[in-house]
Amino acid sequence: MLVNLISSLNNKQASGQSSTSLENWYVSVENGGKYSLNLYPTPGCSTDKIINTNANSGTGVRGVLSNNQIMYIVSGDKFYTYAGGVRTLRGTLDTSTGYVEMGQAGNYLMIVTGGTAYYYQVYAGTFNTISDPDFPANSAYVTVQDGYFIVASPGTQKFYISDLEDPRSWQAINFASAVYSSDYLVRPFSFQKYLYLFGSSTTETWFNSGADFPFEPYQAVVQQYGLAAGAAICAGQTDLFFLSQSDNGGYEIRKGSGFDSKVISTDTENIRIAAFSTVADAYAYCYRINGHEFVCFTFPTADATIVYDNTTG
Repeated sequence: MLVNLISSLNNKQASGQSSTSLENWYVSVENGGKYSLNLYPTPGCSTDKIINTNANSGTGVRGVLSNNQIMYIVSGDKFYTYAGGVRTLRGTLDTSTGYVEMGQAGNYLMIVTGGTAYYYQVYAGTFNTISDPDFPANSAYVTVQDGYFIVASPGTQKFYISDLEDPRSWQAINFASAVYSSDYLVRPFSFQKYLYLFGSSTTETWFNSGADFPFEPYQAVVQQYGLAAGAAICAGQTDLFFLSQSDNGGYEIRKGSGFDSKVISTDTENIRIAAFSTVADAYAYCYRINGHEFVCFTFPTADATIVYDNTTG
């Protein structure tokens, strides 16, 4: 007897309303075969030989960036490059735990973690702390657009830009502020040609106008929701995904591009997230496998991960 497991998958607000749930599997639409819908297991994590995390102090890999066939890795308190099958230790950070974010423009990589920022000069192999006194203190996130490294000043509405393609150099006058609401800026995030300024309850969209200070807001473009956690955002191939919150309460996972977004999390998932003791440590990442783009939102304190298949929805 054939049992149709796929068509009965249903997310309901009350757990007793759903006869099944889908965990660690994904649906693949395959026209022309015996069955048009098929279930395949999602891959788990395996031990990677690139980094021996047991040799480092801390809690293993904290951040990864891949660009131009070079992988940049922070594991524990160590910063490595990996290229052509060769792993090279490039520097040591002041911290061994906590979220790490990286961005690259030209010959420079910028690393931000624990309120401290570092730079790595790719061709010279130089690694050091950013010591410019005009760099905003305790910045936790970095994004890059049009060659500028961009960070927020915590507890304000301000964001600052570096000198062009140089994270070592910052000017006190090179800043601007979110203009449409009084909520503090959580972080800037560059996606496609837009610079998004995510506050705690609103989001503004800016662009490079080519003026002396290059970034300006699109007039009257403000979205009435903000970012619930600074790391709970990632860029897919064509869409931006993030964990949103608003002054009206609650959390939702959204995807969008341009000037708008839509909710992709179900009522069940929204209620589940709202019950977590905290979402402040949430982070997001995207990956592709077998033609499917997956978006993962991990909540470390709650020991939970929610995955969205952007290919099938």
